[in-house]
Amino acid sequence: MKLTLRTNNKEKIKVCRTTEGTIFEIVLVVMLVVIGALIAKMYVDAPEVVPTHFGATGEPNGWGSKSGVLIPCLVITIASIFLMVSAYFPHKINIPVEVSTPRQWALVVRLVRVMALEMALLTLPIATSSLLVDHHTTWLIMAVTGLMFITVIIFCVLIHKAR
Repeated sequence: MKLTLRTNNKEKIKVCRTTEGTIFEIVLVVMLVVIGALIAKMYVDAPEVVPTHFGATGEPNGWGSKSGVLIPCLVITIASIFLMVSAYFPHKINIPVEVSTPRQWALVVRLVRVMALEMALLTLPIATSSLLVDHHTTWLIMAVTGLMFITVIIFCVLIHKAR
């Protein structure tokens, strides 16, 4: 990963295109296409009224139109694309660790790219839990969310140690 550091009162980091970044971007596009196709297939087969909210036990306790399920999926998809693009502007990323070395900045960029992939992955269990009415998989949402928290914690520790 090629980073250029300039300091004149404020750090400005320039992230150049690399093979790693291109691979992350291609993987994101492939994931979004595959997940989008799976969601489209589930949407076509789903009944008009689907569960839209689940209680602590995973049982549905709110119902709505199947098109309403697409809104959070679309928002999360846009957020994952935004995260992948923000990897090119790491000085705008706010993390709870002080970042000053090129190695730390490289880890910040990698963190954002990994989070973009995990965010895209989150759309699948959200759609599955509602559109596949017979298979409530709310535990998958919790698993992906937990994975995202673990990723942030691990990367923050790595960034802190990379001083």
